[in-house]
Amino acid sequence: MCRWHKHAVKQAATDPAIGEFDVGKYALGLTAMALFRIEQTEWQMPELFEIDGFNPEELLTDEAKQAFERSKLQRPLAEIETSLEDNIDLMRGALEATALQCDLTKEGLNITDNVTKDGFKKSCCAPANPRENGPFLDAAVVNLFKGYDEQDRSYASGDLELISSDELIALENDPTIAEHDRPYISLLEGMRNATEIFLSQPGIKDVLKDTFKDSLAYICQTAQEDFDKGRGLTGPSDCIMCEGSKGRKPEL
Repeated sequence: MCRWHKHAVKQAATDPAIGEFDVGKYALGLTAMALFRIEQTEWQMPELFEIDGFNPEELLTDEAKQAFERSKLQRPLAEIETSLEDNIDLMRGALEATALQCDLTKEGLNITDNVTKDGFKKSCCAPANPRENGPFLDAAVVNLFKGYDEQDRSYASGDLELISSDELIALENDPTIAEHDRPYISLLEGMRNATEIFLSQPGIKDVLKDTFKDSLAYICQTAQEDFDKGRGLTGPSDCIMCEGSKGRKPEL
């Protein structure tokens, strides 16, 4: 999944006092943030659809820089950082409030994967991959929402919304569900319910939207410095949201 989403959610799921990372809160925050995608018309940056934000070099092409300039998201970096900090605090509070109403443990959410603060680990000894969610979260962030342009759920130019419990049940027999997602559909009820409770917290949808907007601006505006200092990842983007089903580009 994109750095556009993970940058803030990772911090919101970390206790600022002791530095403890909560996998359940992270998974819930990441799922809820999937309401917002880089290709949505509101952001005016469809050219960045295939870019996950982890490799700063990909954001320094003429096309990417022109897209960001057109978006009108540019602001003083200090202002963006302050806004991000404020919104991350609000997101953290909403996650904590949700945890009082439902079970956000890995078991409670049926999370089957080894998700860490540094990324998904395919095995206990494998290195964490910051770009990867693991198959359970891949299924959640795509299939728990509706409003996509196409039935394969690879592209969303407009607003998305959380599906209902009945719609989730119907997905178990939906032929449009990708084969790699199908084993996880029956496990998503806890995540769907938790997402519904989280999104019902006062003002949280606006907080998530502002956080996504701030993250876009922050990552784009710090790309040159990150590249110059050798920060970030190398290689092409590989994200379940950026390129549909792992590299399959949609026909636009």
